[in-house]
Amino acid sequence: QQQQQQQQQQQQQLSGAGSYHCCCKFNKCEDGATSDDDKTLAVYTPDENLCCKLKKKACGASFAFSAYKKSMQEEYCRAPQVARYVPPAIKHAGASEHVADANAASPEPGSAMHTVHSYCSLDHGNDEDSEAEGDRTMSPARHELVQELVTELSKNSINEMAREIFSVYVCMRWAPSSDFRKIAEEEMSTNQLFEQPVFQHYEDSTFLPLRCSRNVNVYGNDVGLGHTHYEAFAAEIESLVQWFSVEETGAVEKRLEILERARRAKNSELVQSLARAFDMDAVREAVRKCKGNEKTTMLVNAHEAPIVDLLADCAASSWWLTKLEDWQSAMPFVSFMTPDNKTAKEHAPQKKEEVLVCFGKRVASQLHRRENGGHLMTDQSAVGCHGFWDMPTAAKMLQRIVQLWRPPTCQLAAMELDMKMNIMELMAQMNSNLFDALPAMLVEEMSGDVNLDGMALQASNGLGIFKGVWGSIASSFSSLRGQYSRLGNLLGNTVVKWVVCPLKPITDQKHLEDLDKALGTEDDLSRYYAKTAYAKFTGEKDLLPGEDCHQQGSLPGTNECQLGVMQEDMPEPYKSEDFLCPVRPLLPAKQQLKIFKKKVDTCMLHMSSPQMSEAKWFYRGLTPSRKQYEVMENLPMPKHQAIKIMSMRSRPDTNFSIWRDFVTVATGCSLEERDATPRFCEAPRVANPSKGKLTNLLTGAAMAGRVVGSIAGEAAEVAKLKEETGKNAAHTQRLGEWFHTKIKGLEKSMRSGYAAWLGRASGRYQRLREKLFDEVESSELVHSVSFQRGLGTSGADSKARAQYNRYAVTVPCPGFDPEKEFDLKYTWAEKSLILAKKAQKFGSDIFAKRGYLSGFRVEVRGAAVLHVKDARNAWLAYSAHVRAAPLGAPLPEFVRSKNPFVEDMSGAFSIADQRLSGSDLNGFAASFACGTRQEMHDGEQSSFPTFADCVKHGAMFNEPHRLDHPSETFFPKEIVVRVFFEPLEFCNHGVVADTTNTASDVENPVFKNFMNIDGCASLSKPYPKDLAKEASSGTYRGMLLGKGLPQETLTEVLLDPADFLKEINL
Repeated sequence: QQQQQQQQQQQQQLSGAGSYHCCCKFNKCEDGATSDDDKTLAVYTPDENLCCKLKKKACGASFAFSAYKKSMQEEYCRAPQVARYVPPAIKHAGASEHVADANAASPEPGSAMHTVHSYCSLDHGNDEDSEAEGDRTMSPARHELVQELVTELSKNSINEMAREIFSVYVCMRWAPSSDFRKIAEEEMSTNQLFEQPVFQHYEDSTFLPLRCSRNVNVYGNDVGLGHTHYEAFAAEIESLVQWFSVEETGAVEKRLEILERARRAKNSELVQSLARAFDMDAVREAVRKCKGNEKTTMLVNAHEAPIVDLLADCAASSWWLTKLEDWQSAMPFVSFMTPDNKTAKEHAPQKKEEVLVCFGKRVASQLHRRENGGHLMTDQSAVGCHGFWDMPTAAKMLQRIVQLWRPPTCQLAAMELDMKMNIMELMAQMNSNLFDALPAMLVEEMSGDVNLDGMALQASNGLGIFKGVWGSIASSFSSLRGQYSRLGNLLGNTVVKWVVCPLKPITDQKHLEDLDKALGTEDDLSRYYAKTAYAKFTGEKDLLPGEDCHQQGSLPGTNECQLGVMQEDMPEPYKSEDFLCPVRPLLPAKQQLKIFKKKVDTCMLHMSSPQMSEAKWFYRGLTPSRKQYEVMENLPMPKHQAIKIMSMRSRPDTNFSIWRDFVTVATGCSLEERDATPRFCEAPRVANPSKGKLTNLLTGAAMAGRVVGSIAGEAAEVAKLKEETGKNAAHTQRLGEWFHTKIKGLEKSMRSGYAAWLGRASGRYQRLREKLFDEVESSELVHSVSFQRGLGTSGADSKARAQYNRYAVTVPCPGFDPEKEFDLKYTWAEKSLILAKKAQKFGSDIFAKRGYLSGFRVEVRGAAVLHVKDARNAWLAYSAHVRAAPLGAPLPEFVRSKNPFVEDMSGAFSIADQRLSGSDLNGFAASFACGTRQEMHDGEQSSFPTFADCVKHGAMFNEPHRLDHPSETFFPKEIVVRVFFEPLEFCNHGVVADTTNTASDVENPVFKNFMNIDGCASLSKPYPKDLAKEASSGTYRGMLLGKGLPQETLTEVLLDPADFLKEINL
């Protein structure tokens, strides 16, 4: 009171102190400081740190010698100035619907209102905030604060905003009753519907009356403690299902069916008569007339009686009114559709197609009315609608929705996450739009209203008169960008929480349990998305699931890539079922696999189908209404194979004929196989690698193509040497030899069993393809490369629901080229079998001879013999030679082979005579051994006495052994045939000196080139019989025997013993 009186006195004094000035200083006021009138106390305004007095002289006047130099408004010398927040006089939308009158009835336990009111300490020590309880009324002040909190929690919540969309409503085609006819007339009067009689519109389906249910929202109700939103949703849908089930044979449905038949028959008079039965005013009037004459016995057929008879029967009219009111209760909302004529004729609902089932929000616009219209209306969304169904099918579809949306299916959880991400993406876009607009806004702030209309943007060195302005803007913009960047880095790794209220003391265990029942769980999605939202400013990369794989894995040499976080009972528990759902969104399978595919020299560990079955790690995406994710760990194991993603294609599946994405993957070694047999898991060792594409010897066409290609190359070469044609005219003879020796040899080979070989080779091709490649549906593949580790409970919320990290595992696979590896393995496996077959010709016991190492060696050598007829005619005759013996045994003499495959390996195809060099012809050895996979890798002596024993055992043992261990991928005891390819030690070359050769003979390009071949050892006799015969010819002038491996030789090949036995009879 004293302070109030003092302030009043000061104000009175000031009102008469017109000659005084209000002067201030930046500091506190001294105790007892007064104005120049020696009465008015100095006034301190703390917010601005100003001490103000009334001064006789002007503030800051010369010779005033006063620190009070800042002139302020008179109010600063009257009283301290306090800036207060004054909220706008606006009622928050939606507040009333949450807490309209909290004291009228106790809030429902479990609701946000009840939780905030019962457990929040809001009165700062007031008695009202003692022990938490939920049955007391609220004071007006508390009511206002609770209302504000609940409004924020409901209307300003990303979580609630995302959940609001998950709702369902149904609409049913109805009769053109009087209320609908009024609507149609209004539509025509405002030119929204073309003019014609209303019933004609109904008959043409250009006006479709609908009655619609309320929206049934999964999260739309406050549920009691111990109950879930899904339970309430399922109960509401079930009531509609039961209604449809009862009414599908009821009187209303039967009358609608008769009305539909009349409409389709274009019986206008009958349509109008039947529609009257649905005019509520007429039915109510009939019931009113029956007052005092109520009968309990109905004497008309409720399904078929004419409307006059139905309404004249008092018992019937009363019952019918009740029935219509029931339908209006179930379907309270009035809607309509107005298709255009063409659409109505082609696509209007047929016969019993009555019910439309729709997902999502019904209202799609603002509330409005037609010009001069008599109805309030909104646009109705039909984006999520399906139908029209008959009533039994509609009931079944509703039941399917309930089944599909059970929490364990994760349908709701996944869609909720997607919705939240979309909302946050829009929020981030608002931020981004502001940032993008800043340069132009800075221009306006720094330069006034600058008109840039029609001004083209220029490069940075062409700013002209705006150069100074733009320089200043660039500096300001750079500073703003830095702030955005710092904030983005901060938010990406920072927890941000709104503390709604402190809790009251809780000493009653039941109250604590009830509180935790009403509460939900933490959701770090916004923190997770903040990194993506600010990536534009922070430059962060690898933010999508699976992109960042720097985390060291639990297995040696592996890394982990996080794919998502899973949580128990997400979004809410379901009965007693244990399940997980994602709390961070998982990428769609195709997008996730594209991320994996981009990783260079990196493969993914994956589980085979038997391994997934063994681990109970089932993929259930093909049955989306079942539980999708088990509460379990699934850790990577050394037996899991590495895969590389090759390609994708879309095809209908064989079970449901639904188009899906299928992915071709190449399989590599498992970690245990890589550790046990590392050489077999490395990139293939290839001798004489070629930049061109490898040609397989799979089909006759491919084989012939190779031969013809060689001939084509020779012919092209001949065409290029026109200037040399006069010097050497032997090309005709040369080409003749090609046709005679090569093509004829191929034909002979085809006649002698080539077709049978081709069939077996095709089978081997297919088996190897299936072993190295697989095609998997994309979502199932992502599941097979996903692993799961428990994270325990984080302590972030009171629900204590366990979380699991879902991740993929990468392993390095440098140089892994699956297609080339397949080509090499298949090609050289076939060539190895051909060589083994040739070896058999050197004795049937070559594979079973005891006393030598378990295996055999085959040598192949190409030969070129020079012939000179005269100075103009010189040519080379090419041939291939083979020999074989058990390992360690002396090798026999070479024998010529006319097998086109052997000739191809020898280098005898497609060589230009006048360009032959010492490296063009091949000479190599193939050493065959048999043993366990581990023995063959380690170079140990086979545990079998002979090669034949080993192969026979392997053919019987391998397949049953694999079948007995379906989840294994590495079989160290598997029997394999190993083939090593190595070049012969040297080539041999020699020329016969003939005194009859003239100088012109020596100048022949073929002869001259052959003479200059170097780098080879001399020829040694005796020659093989075929070559000795060539050397005895009168035109013989020299010989070259090859050395070296063919182009693209796979130096180590593994064969399946079963394949070996099918080609070589042991």
